[in-house]
Amino acid sequence: MKIILSRKGFDSEAGKIPSPILPDNSLLSLPIHRDDSTYTYNDLFSKRKSLGSIIRDLSKGRIRTFSGYEVAHLDPDLDIERLTRDQGWKPIFGQHGGAQKHLENYGVAQDDLFLFFGWFKQTEYVNGALTYLWGSPDIHVIFGWLQIGEVKPVNEETVSKLPYWSKYHPHVARREVYDPNNTIYIAKENLVLNGERLPLQGGGVFQRFHRMLQLTWPEKNCPRSYWKLPHWFYPFHSNESRKPLSHYGEKYHWEPKGDHVLLRTVRGQEFVLDTMDYPEAIGWIKDIIKAVPNEKNIKS
Repeated sequence: MKIILSRKGFDSEAGKIPSPILPDNSLLSLPIHRDDSTYTYNDLFSKRKSLGSIIRDLSKGRIRTFSGYEVAHLDPDLDIERLTRDQGWKPIFGQHGGAQKHLENYGVAQDDLFLFFGWFKQTEYVNGALTYLWGSPDIHVIFGWLQIGEVKPVNEETVSKLPYWSKYHPHVARREVYDPNNTIYIAKENLVLNGERLPLQGGGVFQRFHRMLQLTWPEKNCPRSYWKLPHWFYPFHSNESRKPLSHYGEKYHWEPKGDHVLLRTVRGQEFVLDTMDYPEAIGWIKDIIKAVPNEKNIKS
């Protein structure tokens, strides 16, 4: 099984503000703007509040043209409560271009697991408006997952064979704007790790922030691009030959620090790790799942 750390949501170029860790400690990844969907930010909801109103609060005018009627690229789409669903809906993710080619080159396929992360910051309510908590750090946080149940190319020849409920998704509805390798990934029914069927859906969002979801090294003023990972991520142990996390094959990215390793990350979308080389990754994921409550993602 391969694990793909996949960067999604608002960042310093798309949106230019962090996604919020809401005052109740829940995580809300804000989808980027892109003219390939029929849904606006005002059409999408979190806890009965539109994403349009949330972004207006948080941007405080920095996104000067933001009205809530801009089109939102809802991808990955992991939370059933974000909008009204057709029967049979499953969590879904689309990719294309160079990032999709990278996934193909690393043989990403059925049963592999996406862990989605993004830029987050703690928030609070001040006079009824959502605002960033002063002094809270800017951090990279894992906010959701999708274990691949089906991989489907999307083009004029294949679109008629796709599930009806998937037709809303931007990589399907506006397939003409994507490269020939346009692809969607549909979640499994249940999460299965190393042959163990876990009582969780194959895709979803983590309901609460937890320190185990934080990738950024937790020292004051540490750049969010500096990650604290378990020491077993380090690919350059003596007498071992393991493929590093993709895009990080140079030793200067890595700095062992006791029981952990500091990874100086670069911009990119998809970073692939093969659990054949890193079997410890399975236990790491299970520890995260055990630590973070996920009641609404329970699957019997």
